Amino acid sequence: HDLAIATNQDGRLEVFASNPTGIHHRHNTTQTPYWSAWQPIGGPANAKLATEKSTDHRIELFAINTNTAQHLVQKEPNGTWWPWENFGGGGTDITTGHNADGRLETIATNPTGTYHRYHTNTNPPWSNWQPLNGNGPGVN
Repeated sequence: HDLAIATNQDGRLEVFASNPTGIHHRHNTTQTPYWSAWQPIGGPANAKLATEKSTDHRIELFAINTNTAQHLVQKEPNGTWWPWENFGGGGTDITTGHNADGRLETIATNPTGTYHRYHTNTNPPWSNWQPLNGNGPGVN
């Protein structure tokens, strides 16, 4: 359904793909064959995907389908993953990037508008979804 790619701190690629059973993942290895086998990692089925690295170089994966938004993050750079986090209501599309100060910001759309969440550097680490001004398609 969708595909996203990210680079680990050590330069190895991580590839994510969604299908009707959830999200699957594979990565570069240092041995032949140069790619791991596809492994299921859970997450929402038929999701749109977005990836970015946090300020401490951990890959963060964002997934959204019509029912849910979810978030997955590495425990440490180049490492294993924390469990999926509920990231809000469903939507139609999602993207993420860095603000000028390096914090991540995620933008998603659903039929009611366009919304964003951002790293707060506090606890909780993410803001709530907030609408972006203006008309347009859009996550509650």
